[in-house]
Amino acid sequence: MADPSDLAKSPTLQNPVQYLTWNEAALFANTLSGQGGLTPCYYKDSGYSEPFGKFGSLWYLSNTGDVYWKPSTNGYRLPTEAEWECAARGGSSTFIYSGSDNSNDVAWYDTNSGYRTKTTKS
Repeated sequence: MADPSDLAKSPTLQNPVQYLTWNEAALFANTLSGQGGLTPCYYKDSGYSEPFGKFGSLWYLSNTGDVYWKPSTNGYRLPTEAEWECAARGGSSTFIYSGSDNSNDVAWYDTNSGYRTKTTKS
């Protein structure tokens, strides 16, 4: 897969990627888990016998079928909705966003970024 961080003015490994599907992110997590000797979290079947994206010794995206999450594994995974919300709020229940109630203070998005990805908001 080509690096999907094509909106970056000067792409680096620090820029976020765009145009990534959930299945592609799950495949990346499983591939990274496999490379690190960890047990993958995502499976093609509800019995957790076939890791999602693994075909023999290769990892690649199959665009068909359901994906099942096995929470008891030690592999890399995507955050749950609740975990994502907690992270986006910086663990705070005081602010709407991580560290502020004003999104311009803490985030890059289409209207304040010049339609380019950024490494940090400073």
